This record gives sequence, structure tokens and C-alpha cells, in this order.
Amino acid sequence: LRSTFAADLRADDRADLTALLGRMLHESVGEARWSDARETAECLVESADGAWDPSTLVDELARPESFVTAAVVRHLDASTVAELGEFTAFVRALGAPAAHWLMCIIALAGHQRTRRTLLRSGTDLCEGKPERLASWLADARWYVVRNAVIVVGSTEGGAAPELFRPLVGHPEPRVREAVVAALAPLPPDKARP
Repeated sequence: LRSTFAADLRADDRADLTALLGRMLHESVGEARWSDARETAECLVESADGAWDPSTLVDELARPESFVTAAVVRHLDASTVAELGEFTAFVRALGAPAAHWLMCIIALAGHQRTRRTLLRSGTDLCEGKPERLASWLADARWYVVRNAVIVVGSTEGGAAPELFRPLVGHPEPRVREAVVAALAPLPPDKARP
């Protein structure tokens, strides 16, 4: 497919091929074939000349009523460490837009091992832009807020103190502890206020 994309294609042929790859990607995600999904996403990003945007797929998967995401969470909770690694490689291939979907999965995951593994990928996806997860810092579920604090606090350049200001009085002590831990590496003049 990469060779085909590299050929001199007409615009309608390129559009048809992009649509085919999009369907293949949906199928791979639905069947939890993470290596196939990663390869397909990489091919789309590299070859579709901007005709494919991962945001559309991610927005669809991040909807609360997404049956696919619910099935992905069940599969990931039952996965081996190697399978979780394949999934995180796929998510990284989708790029920064996947951060929101990843947080949806972390919020639904039932196993700590799954959440911890995925949190590391969330940090990678948010590098330099911790505000991508600002909405998750206001979630009603304390454990989701704590996980978002961990991701935001682990991004390159450290935590964004202004994002944590509303959490100083959070009713859950584990959230407040996560905020303190996230602010600890920052210079005192930034963290203390």
C-alpha cells in the first residue's frame, strides 16, 4: 500500500485508497489487532498527504457510548504486558489527538497494571502541551483526576501549576497528594503559589 501511495495516483484513487485504509484501521481496532492497527495508522499518516486525520477516529472512539472502546478496555484488562505494549505503540502512531481517547480508556480500565502502562503513553502524547488533559482534571471521579494529574505532572518541562490550582482544595486526599508530587520537581517560586 505504501508503494501504491508513492505511485502517481489520481486524486480519486488516492481518496479511495485512504478510505480503504480507514476501514482496515477500524476493523483492526475492533478486533484488537494492535500491530495491524499501528501499521495502518502509520501508513495513513505517512502516505495520505493530509487526507486522513486521526482526530476523526479518536473523537468517535472517545464518545462515552462507544461500544468499541468498551470492548478495547475489556481486552486490555485481560492482556499480557506484551499486548499492552502493542496497544501503546498503536496509540503513539495516532499521535497527540489520541491523548483524550487514552484517558477515556484509563478511566474505564479495571486493572491497575493496565492503567499504569497506559499512563506512561499519555505522558508521551502530551509532551509540551499538558493543557490537552485540562478537562480530565475536572472529572467527577477522583481516581480519574489523580491519573490526569500524574500524566500532566510527568510531561516534559514539568507540571503546569496553573492547571492544578483548582485541585488544591480537592476533597480526595490522594488527588491533593498527587498534585504535591507533581509540583515537587518545579522551582519553589513556581510551585509554591
